[in-house]
This record gives sequence, C-alpha cells and structure tokens, in this order.
Amino acid sequence: MKSKITEKLFNLAYTDTMTDTYNRNSYEERLKKLRKSRAVLNNITVAVATVTDIKQIKESYGQHTADEAVCVVANTLKKTIGEKADIFRISEDTFVCIADKDILSYISQFMDYISFENRDRALKVNASIGYSVFNHKKHKSIDDLIKYCEQKMYRNKK
Repeated sequence: MKSKITEKLFNLAYTDTMTDTYNRNSYEERLKKLRKSRAVLNNITVAVATVTDIKQIKESYGQHTADEAVCVVANTLKKTIGEKADIFRISEDTFVCIADKDILSYISQFMDYISFENRDRALKVNASIGYSVFNHKKHKSIDDLIKYCEQKMYRNKK
C-alpha cells in the first residue's frame, strides 16, 4: 500500500496530468544532471515545440479548446519522438524534448504527423519547432543549446 502511495506522489510531482508528459519539475531535474558534465552532451539533441496560435485559440474558442490543441501537440510528440526522447511540458503551450542521441529525422515526422492529425479537425492545430544536436563549437552548455532551439522555434513560428 505504501509503495502505491509513493508511486502516485512521484507521478504527481513529475508528470503533467493533462498531457501525460514530464512536467517542469522533471525538466529542471534533467537540466541539473546535464549541467554537471560536458562529456555527456556530445550526442544530446534538443527540440523545443509550441502550439503556434494558442492565444488566438483561447480568445476565440476558450480554454477547453486551447487545452485540446496542447494535447494534440503532446500526443503527436509522443507518437513520433516519445520513444527516443524525454518530453517535458515546460509552460502552457511549450514542450522541450531531450534525447541522448540524434533524433533529427523524427522531428520531420512530427511536423508531417501534425498535418496528418489536422485532416479531420475543424480547428487546425499548428506547431512550431526548433531543434539542434549539441555542438561544442556552437554551444557552451545545455542552456546554450536550449536557447538556440528556442530561437529557431520562434523564427519558425513567424
């Protein structure tokens, strides 16, 4: 009985209940580990994804529809990248994926699958994504890599 309670508390502390991805607490714990050693960053891939028009969706259709859009992006990330990377919901509409290997080929699958998911939806859900593999010449730290990916995501969003 005690282990089930402990497991439930752990899941509540580290899982986003709406999307069933890791939450911000998990993300911060992962970053702490990655900040400790540059050697483990060699093959790290980061992708930052967001729902493109979340504010307009919320204002036009309400919070429930905005939540549905966030879940579409989360589910698509899980289907295409989920087995290769950890997926963290770090804000209302933004996810960070961190993998220990190059997953760039799966990122294009994510964008294709978003389009596929939209084929039967009245409200089209669009996502923007920025991604990169850690490169010692470009990035000094995991934080530099994430910032770079965020900038790419915002450029793609425009």
